[in-house]
Amino acid sequence: LGEKLTTGKIEAEFPDKDVLNQVTGNFDDGTRVRFDDIVADPKTTKVELVNETKVSKNGDGKLSSGQKKFFIDGKPVTLTGKNAEYLKGKSISKENTQTRITNIRTDLWKKRMKTEASLLKNNLLDSLIPVFSKYGFQINKKESAFKRVSKDSIQIFDFFIYKKNNQITIKSFIKIKITKIEDLYRRIVGDKDRPYMTLGNNVLDIVEYQKNEDKDKFEKKPLPKWLIENAEDVSILTKLISNYLEDFILVYFNKFSSIQSVDRLLNENPKEISVHNYIYPLRSCIAILAAKINSNENFINLVKIYEEEMKNAEEPYKSDFIKIKEYLINNYTNDSYN
Repeated sequence: LGEKLTTGKIEAEFPDKDVLNQVTGNFDDGTRVRFDDIVADPKTTKVELVNETKVSKNGDGKLSSGQKKFFIDGKPVTLTGKNAEYLKGKSISKENTQTRITNIRTDLWKKRMKTEASLLKNNLLDSLIPVFSKYGFQINKKESAFKRVSKDSIQIFDFFIYKKNNQITIKSFIKIKITKIEDLYRRIVGDKDRPYMTLGNNVLDIVEYQKNEDKDKFEKKPLPKWLIENAEDVSILTKLISNYLEDFILVYFNKFSSIQSVDRLLNENPKEISVHNYIYPLRSCIAILAAKINSNENFINLVKIYEEEMKNAEEPYKSDFIKIKEYLINNYTNDSYN
């Protein structure tokens, strides 16, 4: 990404010129060198700049032997290969061409990446405010989320923005929080600070679920990544999310934000991983709560199925399940929650 940033700056510096990338040059002795950027005038084919970008911890990246021959020793090269385009066969050296070595410090680069990620995130959120507010959602910038609150539920569209391999990546999730289910969960296990989720998954998983005719089967698969680097990417992503919101997300929210829907979605196939809450131990706890509150006549059988499946579950969900099961069987009545 450091090389891409440098290329972008060079393109801005030479707006009327071509910037060719990863161009190969042959020395007279048969060895080769590759340049990150070559600036050329398409009218005259004159090479106006040869740039090499080096990314290192302290900003002192080492040149390869071929790069030293060209940039330090001044040995000429003949440009070759597909990336040279109309410069193929042209001889250049630092005697007749401006050269530049761009050093980027990774410590400063990481700081800059963090700043850029924050700016791009804020730009994306700002661009989506009109889209979501039209449907009654309010923004929570601290949580990078849009929320629509009703008496019985909270519908959430949120973002997880992170840096990986020098790329700014966005994942987005939709969540439905049913107040009665989650409040009872908290009261039974006694942990008020832990985040709970009734239904939820990656937006792309939910979109695929709604497109898929065989909706009973779900397999967690690697998903495409949303990468953003500039304002154009923000604009494209805003339009994409807007389309998803109107075509899929609102449909999902409006259809499944009830205890009856949660009971049906999570308990129809209790042994299968569910797209609606793919964290199976959490799903098991939510599922028996929904079944009991909804007076599901199959409640006891569901508890037995989940109990068997939860034998190897990790904490805290294993203990949660035991506490919830015992409370629902021994203490819960339709009026006990109120």
